[in-house]
Amino acid sequence: MSIETLTNTILNQMPKMPKRSRIFFSHLLRLLLSLRGRFNFVNLARYGIFNEATYRYHFAKAFDFMTFNQHLIAGHCSADRMIAFDPSYMPKSGKRTAGLGYFWSGCAQRVKKGLELAGFSCIDLTYWTGLHLYAQQTVLQAGEHLMDFYISLLRQQAKPLLTVSNVLCVDAYFSKYEYVKAATACGFTVVSRLCNDAVLRYLYR
Repeated sequence: MSIETLTNTILNQMPKMPKRSRIFFSHLLRLLLSLRGRFNFVNLARYGIFNEATYRYHFAKAFDFMTFNQHLIAGHCSADRMIAFDPSYMPKSGKRTAGLGYFWSGCAQRVKKGLELAGFSCIDLTYWTGLHLYAQQTVLQAGEHLMDFYISLLRQQAKPLLTVSNVLCVDAYFSKYEYVKAATACGFTVVSRLCNDAVLRYLYR
């Protein structure tokens, strides 16, 4: 099955999406997989079928990736699945980039300046594979802490995430009372491990 056939099959299940947007998105996915060089609007116009203004116009519009990926998972994943959440660090210099801050880099094992993308994925336990589900850039408001942002993001996306699975897998950073309590209240079963410096105040029964 070609990428365009797969994409069009899913887009046909999203009737609220305009026909023009469906044509553009189907073309864009094929173009991104075959594009050489930098991923910018100039190169998209050079190798694609639309002009630069058209690419800029459609990129400025929102796309419902959550619904698109839900249909993809429903059609190509088994019922034995869970949701994994993990923020990803991306290096970025400069001073005026939105969301620029200091985040944990797993590769460097330390906090570094850059950007962060908080992403949910669907893990298929039968086929041993993972599919992207939803991602959002970490942009903190004034006085907001990282954990507050993660909890807010989970609450916002809880309803569509629960249609995929109610099992949420996170790393040791999220094995904190505030996050586990919020996730449980949303209807998730949290799978994680405790930090190395965790203090157990109650015996596990």
